Amino acid sequence: MWVKPNTDSRNKGLGRAPAYLCGSRYDGLGLHLAPMNHSFLVPGVALVCVLLSGTATPGPRDLLEPETAELLVDLVRASTEYDLYFARCRGDISGRRTDNVKKVLIGKYGMTVTQVQDDYFPERSYQAARKNLEKDFLRQISRLGGCKGAKKAGFQDRLRSRYQGLLEQLRQVP
Repeated sequence: MWVKPNTDSRNKGLGRAPAYLCGSRYDGLGLHLAPMNHSFLVPGVALVCVLLSGTATPGPRDLLEPETAELLVDLVRASTEYDLYFARCRGDISGRRTDNVKKVLIGKYGMTVTQVQDDYFPERSYQAARKNLEKDFLRQISRLGGCKGAKKAGFQDRLRSRYQGLLEQLRQVP
């Protein structure tokens, strides 16, 4: 409970509450104790118990088929890699591909890319998932000889076709 000290020097030792404390309990020692209404306590405790027990509603992990979840993970990986390529090799940091995936995910499943990373990626944390995706991407780019080598190897075309194929697959899922 929050306790506000009395900083009004005019009321010290008077034994009565200042005007702004009227209607609340005041112990005369400079402490303001807010009035409590206990009528919410029983329903509030019951609600907290139901929510903590996990029986309220199933999470998104429980609602998707395993094949769909795998498709979501692959699509988020593909869009992130494609955006990382554009950021690293083309100077385009817009994140356009991931934004397109986010729009489809919100419209179809009511979830975001971050929620997919939290719920379906093996790391179970979007921060760890993003770090691992970036590390894997940088390893791929360095194996190809940097951005020039990746361009010569047709890396961008492979990323684009993988991303577009997975996005179209997700759009076809009922």
